Amino acid sequence: MKNFKNTSSWLLISLSAIMLSASCSKDENDGKREDKNTIRKSLQAKWISNGSSATYASFEFTGDGFYFTYENGIAPRSSAEPSPQRKLFANIAAGNMPFLLSHMYLPESDIKPLHFGTYKEKGEQIILSGLGTIDIVSVEDEEFEFVFIPESGGKSEIYATTKAEELIPSSDRTDMLCKTWLYDHTTIIESEVPEDIKEEFLEISGRNWKSELEKDADRQMKGSYINYSRTGFFTVILKEENTTQRFEWEWVNAKETEIYVWEMYDARKEVDEITELSSSKLAVKELGFVVMHFVRAK
Repeated sequence: MKNFKNTSSWLLISLSAIMLSASCSKDENDGKREDKNTIRKSLQAKWISNGSSATYASFEFTGDGFYFTYENGIAPRSSAEPSPQRKLFANIAAGNMPFLLSHMYLPESDIKPLHFGTYKEKGEQIILSGLGTIDIVSVEDEEFEFVFIPESGGKSEIYATTKAEELIPSSDRTDMLCKTWLYDHTTIIESEVPEDIKEEFLEISGRNWKSELEKDADRQMKGSYINYSRTGFFTVILKEENTTQRFEWEWVNAKETEIYVWEMYDARKEVDEITELSSSKLAVKELGFVVMHFVRAK
């Protein structure tokens, strides 16, 4: 059992996007366009920009209608300059920070801002909510060319992108997990809470510490999303903090009941236990007694 003696109670309550080429004539496709399900299936991947001067480094589209895109530029954080958020955990021994809990207060990431939202198909266009419009030029197995028109009215940009490698092999459980999930609620398994931690909770939050912590977690996490991708990324979208975080993940075991999750540029891995996984529900257990519940995002 890890030592959580110095872990404050707020640690718990911070619980942790094919059309034919535009050059094709109407005669070539008899004026018919591919239906939106075909478009979505073709675009379901992460697409890496081939130009470093473009505004966005990558565009990722999920099968359930969400997009993720990063602004261009990567700048590794210096370990000599810890973020203010990390200083909050200075009293916690290295390796003792459970991942889904700790990442709620980690910095925005070394990569420039990540944009998240829903997308929809409209003819030969992809509408990215809150960001802009993609005019499709061509989509092939490994390449995607398009024109991006920002919603803000800025200058349009031409993108030539390449499909990113899918690091996580397809399987029944992988395909179920790799979706966008909406936070539902948190439960604390009181019988599995170590006595020393239980004493701290009792002292700080009183006799009803369990229900109080669960309520606080719900207030902090309400409206937040998480997403697992076969490209090996785990993304957290926190509504309350209005921030997005991206990490890396992989299965721990052949049974696919546990996953490693780690911060980018950090080799230290944490283990999350998947205690429930179906087409509509997900539950992730940490610390041995905290279970975060999610439902399939609509």
